[in-house]
Amino acid sequence: MRRKDAITDLPEKSIEMRPRRIRKEDTRMSKYDELAKTLKAKLAELIDRAEIIEDDLRHPLDADSEEQAVDLADDEALAGVDDVLRKEIADTRNALGRIENGTYGTCANCGAEISENRLEALPTATLCINCA
Repeated sequence: MRRKDAITDLPEKSIEMRPRRIRKEDTRMSKYDELAKTLKAKLAELIDRAEIIEDDLRHPLDADSEEQAVDLADDEALAGVDDVLRKEIADTRNALGRIENGTYGTCANCGAEISENRLEALPTATLCINCA
């Protein structure tokens, strides 16, 4: 008898349907599904902004020395903004990773739950308010 036939030939009463036990990770994952969508959209926006800034930083300097001074000052400011964006991108990716592996909302330092108010204010938070 083939395996498939053996399974389908079982008497109906021997197949017992038990309710699926919901693990803590399953409820956490569904709890943060909407947040993950929001963070993914934010990540795409941050990456687009960073790419625009990096394109601006790659442009050659003007031959005019006065224009070069202005361009250099602008580039310095843009580089600072780019650094902030890159950190925000990394933090957002880390938050998405924590949502995926089930550790989002848990303090990385003490293991306590991070309050929903804190996560609403700072979705990339890795520490509870006491450890921050």
